[in-house]
This record gives sequence, C-alpha cells and structure tokens, in this order.
Amino acid sequence: MVTEFVESRTNYREGLAPVHRQELARAVKELHSARVSADVGSESFDLPFADELEEALAKAAAGSQPAGPLGSDVSDLVSRNGARIADWREEIAVCQDRCRASPGELVLTHGEPEPPNVLITPDDELLLLDWGDLLRAPPERDALSLRSLGIALPVRRDFLRFYELRWILSEVAEYVSRFTSPHEGSAEDLEKRAELARYLE
Repeated sequence: MVTEFVESRTNYREGLAPVHRQELARAVKELHSARVSADVGSESFDLPFADELEEALAKAAAGSQPAGPLGSDVSDLVSRNGARIADWREEIAVCQDRCRASPGELVLTHGEPEPPNVLITPDDELLLLDWGDLLRAPPERDALSLRSLGIALPVRRDFLRFYELRWILSEVAEYVSRFTSPHEGSAEDLEKRAELARYLE
C-alpha cells in the first residue's frame, strides 16, 4: 500500500484531546456509511489464531521451562487460568453462532480506530492510518476501540462481546506462544509478559 506523504504528528502517548475524540467518532461514522467498488473482504466470525492458541495452550500444559526464563512462569499462569480461558472459548463459540445467524448490515470498518493509528496534521486535522485490516463487518468491530476512548456507539451485545473476546484470545494466543517457544527474557519479553498479565491473573 502506498500513500502520499503528509506532514503530521502522533499524540497517542498523551491521549487524544476531546475535540479529536469527537473527530474520530465522526470519521468512523463516515467510514461506516461509505461505499467503495474495491474488493474488500467480509467478516466470517472465524478465529484466525485458533490453531496457534490450541498449540500454545498444549505446550504450556506440557511445561515450557526449557523454552526460556519465562516459560515456567507462563505455564503456571495458564494453568491457574485454565477455567477462565475455557469459559472465554465457550462464550465466544456462542457469540460466533449468534453473529453468523443474524449478522445484519456489514459496513466498512477500520479494525483499530484508536490513538496509535491517528495522525494530527499541522492544521489540526485528524487522519486515520493503517488500513491493512479494512473489512466489511458489523459496526461493533470499530465500537470496541472507541469505547476505550469514552466514545459510545449503539451496539448489539453479542457482537461487541465477540470482538472483545476475539481480541483477548488473540492476545493470549500470541503471548503464550511467545513464551512456550525459545526466548531470552529480553526487555521486550518482559513487556509482553506484562501485557499478558492484563488478561490472565
């Protein structure tokens, strides 16, 4: 993907100002009503990380101490949270069935309309970037990110919960896979271990 160079700045570390949060909400609303002739994929409500999650949990259950300095710790963490993970997987399966049964209108969605993907131009214009996950999907796909910014959109509970659980389980799959594979305990590893703690106690 190639786009023109635009002079701008990021400000996600400081957070979006109220006026920019309002602009972001408007931008997402406009996206959801946009029409394009391009061939854009549609939501299937699948879990592309399902195999990775299954393999990572199996490795953790078998004991992953040889993988690196955090392997044993993460194996214990997964063991302590086994029931929680099982509940998430059961709940998302129910959400998948309900969403597939009645998906409603699919609109153009960004996937992660949140501060790290926002630029502010010198004219104080807000721009969304990182369109690699553009997808025709229920609007709740974007509503999840906006809710964390205090931007509330009308939502259907099952759809919002599906995207919430898909995010959580994808993060668990990524991080548990990381620590049940060879790793060195680097600063980045420690950062990812802290991220995993957001989901598993």
